[in-house]
Amino acid sequence: ELAKAVAIRKEENKDFVAAEKELLQTVNTIKRAIKIVEKEMKGGASMLQMHSASSMAEALGVLVQASKISVADADDLTSLIQQRASAASADEDGDPGAPAAAAYENKSGNILQTLTDLLDDAEAQLDALRKKETENKNAFQLAEQALKNELKHAAKQITEAKTGIAAAAEIKSKAEGELVVVKKDIKADQMSLGDLHHECMTRAEDF
Repeated sequence: ELAKAVAIRKEENKDFVAAEKELLQTVNTIKRAIKIVEKEMKGGASMLQMHSASSMAEALGVLVQASKISVADADDLTSLIQQRASAASADEDGDPGAPAAAAYENKSGNILQTLTDLLDDAEAQLDALRKKETENKNAFQLAEQALKNELKHAAKQITEAKTGIAAAAEIKSKAEGELVVVKKDIKADQMSLGDLHHECMTRAEDF
């Protein structure tokens, strides 16, 4: 039971480490992009092109062409934006008050706000992931301690049982030894009694 719990916990931690690593990479990618966009909006060479871009994808493409961000980062950010747009579409279908998906695929003027929203989402996911890991870790430690206590109690009972068996065996051995002595004494007494009886009969015949 304990080995099974340990195996499950190792798998949970393995999944957590992988997910945390991915989310940290996402957070760092978004933060880098935000810094670059903030710099460009203050008068960078790519500012005009970014403002003329018709979508977030085009705006990110401008930054890639200007060697401001890598293709890999741009692809990651585009994927995140598309995921957020899909989530927004789902919310819009279920909730008339939800923001339209177009809010995340609109003019490049909102690129900074969109990136900030993405960062908030990623950091919230990271916090939730770490909170869940802490809960899983605490639950495992409690379960592990309970199982260890059960094993310790069981081991104590086995030791006590073995001690009892050993004590009983010792008593039995001692009793058997005493019985042998008693039997020998009885046999000796019987022989002495027989000799005495024979002696008495002999003397009686002499008289």
